[in-house]
Amino acid sequence: SALLALVMLGCSGLVSPEGYLGTWGGEGVRLTITDTTARFETSCWSGDLAVVVDLDDHELTAAGVLNWQGGAGGTESRTVVLNGQKHDRVLLLTIESSMSLGPYTLHRGRVANIPGCP
Repeated sequence: SALLALVMLGCSGLVSPEGYLGTWGGEGVRLTITDTTARFETSCWSGDLAVVVDLDDHELTAAGVLNWQGGAGGTESRTVVLNGQKHDRVLLLTIESSMSLGPYTLHRGRVANIPGCP
């Protein structure tokens, strides 16, 4: 499960998310990272995740719950694991769960336009 993955990652050597802090934007997607959380947003899914950064400073893992805000008024929540690979000011993301979102390409400091969920 995503929670188990986060706990297991928490046992490994970690670095501060300093190189990741701030807002990352892409086509219809935004990720805002603080010292302890990551806020992931797309047109239909959003949620807060706990952040774990791997020791080599090129891998980001976050686990938490994303909530679907469907256009038809329905709601759904899924436990997910977000995996990111950082290359300078570019972050490549995928979301793993019983569903799969991405891959997304985000750029540090880019403003993301997120349309409403259809």
